[in-house]
Amino acid sequence: MPEIAFNGLFKVIAMRLVTPGNWYVGFRSKASGKLFAVLDDPTGTGELRVGGDGTFEVETPETGSIERFSGGDLLVFQAATARLEEPVEESAHQT
Repeated sequence: MPEIAFNGLFKVIAMRLVTPGNWYVGFRSKASGKLFAVLDDPTGTGELRVGGDGTFEVETPETGSIERFSGGDLLVFQAATARLEEPVEESAHQT
């Protein structure tokens, strides 16, 4: 299974739109509990391990506020809808 380990500080903006059925790497907002994507899954299958010692400062889509996450907070998930404001499904393919 492919693996990506992030190290260092990453300042990212959450994706505003996702494509139904596509796989993404992202986080669950600590404020809202919603999933949001920051990166397309390069495998396109959800068969990806993600993690590392990295720190992510992410501008969240709901409020534009900055949330801070670790590499251990990364999730691989499949989008269930094209609108980020609506729920997306979490996959069993998580770290």
